[in-house]
Amino acid sequence: MRMRLKLPIALLLKAQRRWGRTLIKATATAHKIRVKPRRARRRKDQLIEVPRFGSNPGNLRMLTYVPPHLPDSAPLVVVLHGCLQTAQAYDEGSGWSMLARRHGFALVYAEQSRANNPNRCFNWFRPGDARRDQGRRCRSARW
Repeated sequence: MRMRLKLPIALLLKAQRRWGRTLIKATATAHKIRVKPRRARRRKDQLIEVPRFGSNPGNLRMLTYVPPHLPDSAPLVVVLHGCLQTAQAYDEGSGWSMLARRHGFALVYAEQSRANNPNRCFNWFRPGDARRDQGRRCRSARW
């Protein structure tokens, strides 16, 4: 079976060479361009770690966010992140600190460690961890 091309092979080869030269020029030009890296903007809603906050038998981290000019009588919200997350990542993705600033409340984040759970999950689903005066829930509430 014979295949007929609409364009002669000579024209196809010429177009291929032209594209090859164009790619070489584009690559050479790209190497000459120096792009300045953008400066990362400092996050306004930075979480602050509280290194010592009690006996901490669960070996958790405590991070806080207190909006500027917050009155002493403002409410406090305790936030637990999901599995495979950190407190900072959850704050950035959820917008809790933006809500705290807008509506006037303070935040306390409990952050699970990999030593307690390899996936950084809080074990609230285990019966022993959800009973009164037991488990991580009790440890978090004692802050």
